[in-house]
Amino acid sequence: MQKIITINELTLQFGAKELVTDFSQNVYAGERIAIIGRNGSGKSSLLKILAQEIHDNAVVLQNGLQSAYVPQLSDNSSTQSGGERFNTNLSHALASYPDVLLLDEPSNHLDQYNRKSLIKLLRHFSGSLIIVSHDLELLNNCVDTLWHINHGKVTVFNGKYSDYLHEQQLKQQNLLAQVADLKQQQRTSHQSLMQEQQRAKNSRQQGEKSIVNRKWPTITSQAKARRAEMTAGQKQRQMREQRENIGTQLADIFVHEEIIPQFNLPHQPTKRSIVQLNQVSIAYEQDKLLLQNVNLQINGNDKVVLLGANGSGKSSLFKALLQDRSLISVGEIIAPEPSKIGYLDQHYANLAPEFSAVDIIANIAPQWTTAEIRNHLNSFLLRKNEEVLIPCKYLSGGELVRLSLATIAANPPALLLLDEISNNLDIETKQHVLTILNNYPGAYLLICHEEEFVAQLNLDYVYQIKSGILCKKSD
Repeated sequence: MQKIITINELTLQFGAKELVTDFSQNVYAGERIAIIGRNGSGKSSLLKILAQEIHDNAVVLQNGLQSAYVPQLSDNSSTQSGGERFNTNLSHALASYPDVLLLDEPSNHLDQYNRKSLIKLLRHFSGSLIIVSHDLELLNNCVDTLWHINHGKVTVFNGKYSDYLHEQQLKQQNLLAQVADLKQQQRTSHQSLMQEQQRAKNSRQQGEKSIVNRKWPTITSQAKARRAEMTAGQKQRQMREQRENIGTQLADIFVHEEIIPQFNLPHQPTKRSIVQLNQVSIAYEQDKLLLQNVNLQINGNDKVVLLGANGSGKSSLFKALLQDRSLISVGEIIAPEPSKIGYLDQHYANLAPEFSAVDIIANIAPQWTTAEIRNHLNSFLLRKNEEVLIPCKYLSGGELVRLSLATIAANPPALLLLDEISNNLDIETKQHVLTILNNYPGAYLLICHEEEFVAQLNLDYVYQIKSGILCKKSD
């Protein structure tokens, strides 16, 4: 096999934090690699180094190697969607006939048709492939090697993501069984120690009685008890060391911590209609309709997903509900005031970047004590001072989405609009978002292209936009 990239003791830092330590690995021609890990673990930075966007002497490329890199894209263009811009950039990258193709979250923003096309293209790409992705369908169909960044170490696994996850689960079960066995040993050891101490106490009392009766006391049983205490102490210390070692091993495995969200509800959500669109048409320019004759009703606890191709008008429908003045609309739109709509986009624009998590929640719920604020953030797995007391612009993507949802839970709006919130999220944080949405008491309207994510939601209705027409999708 021809070696095309050599990585020799690469160390990757972000500020004072060390993300990757002494990583050495070779990349071979035709290899198909996915870099996975939690948000903020250093995946995109590692990809940029491999793409020579960031120079590092630890990475050496074969002479004459032709590479093409497509970075992560943000969907912030009003004239062209993120999916459309990604397809353009990918076409330019492929036009150079690269030996190695490097893609950062390539399936973000893509509608279902384009996601299927991307997977098909990548499966037939003849060169080497290195991608950063959290897309389970892509991971299971397009790569055969995983680089998992976790706690500063890169674990290399040959196989599909589903195989890797299964192996991790088996390791976790085995380690947890060892922990249970150690706990049982500790209980048994503790009981033995208590019995020896009781025997020593009885012996001491007998000895004291013997002195009173002018008999010579025995010290054998007391010496035996001291030896038992020393042995038991050594055993306890040995078992503590074993548990610490197992704890370290568990930290290197996917141990997904569950989130238990709490919602502050001054009033229960109404079951009555809160959104009513009657014969609504939307355009950005006169005579260039994007959506036409839209009829939609959402009640106060409805869970609704909105599907459609890139550029079909999904986000524009959100803008209409938010009374965006850049739109031209006709027809009747009955919706809550924008101040009573919670809008979460994938850029978390609802969070003031200079404010800390504690500041943001205190502003939303000024009646809460500091302890109540910390308890609320804790339920969204935001616990450490370095997570809740620093400006949120320094938080990772996973921390930002959990903070965004914590703000919603602190004061649930009349309607929640979620625009591609699953983009860029690691697999663990996606599970957290699913848990929150499936427990959310109010109404939400969600835009999402990720089939596996949508399939796990407890939805009331699925709508789809086709050729400017909104229609309810049948099962």
